[in-house]
Amino acid sequence: MLLKKYAPAITGARRGSIPPETKLLGYLSFLRSGTFQWTIGNICGLAQGSVHNFIKEITDATLNFSHECILHPIENKRIENMQNFYNIAKFPNIIGCIDGTHVAIKRPVKNEVVFVNRKQFHSVNCQVITDPKLRIWDVVAKWPGSTHDSFIQKNSLIRDRIYGGFLEKGWLLSMIPKTAIAY
Repeated sequence: MLLKKYAPAITGARRGSIPPETKLLGYLSFLRSGTFQWTIGNICGLAQGSVHNFIKEITDATLNFSHECILHPIENKRIENMQNFYNIAKFPNIIGCIDGTHVAIKRPVKNEVVFVNRKQFHSVNCQVITDPKLRIWDVVAKWPGSTHDSFIQKNSLIRDRIYGGFLEKGWLLSMIPKTAIAY
């Protein structure tokens, strides 16, 4: 399914070009591992420059159809989300799930210490909100790894947008300790 989605953007026209399957698997491996491009190149038997090119190629393709997989909840989606969450776990009035995750990064040159998270590796702490089908409708990926999840939530634009009336009453299900997020 993914290969069909990306095929128009990643099919090589030249003889000897990298097979689309290799590009897509290399890209997914890069996203999953957060490793260096040369590491993916070694695994796939490719030069780092080739890996760089197909990562850019597939990222651009993803941005072209991001409207299909990155959603902003609107009124009819809010009601649908609430019904779907209720069907899954009998939780009433849930409009989405919110949680944080750490994305590993190379050791930064500036402010290195603030990017070290509680597990002692360099990262960016990202907040993600999903709907019941695990489609992403909000991402905040700008805070260093030492930043606590609750701080990110309190300073996120989605919080301001929801409190500003973007969505009517509902709850975001959260794994952030001691945090209930009612909108």
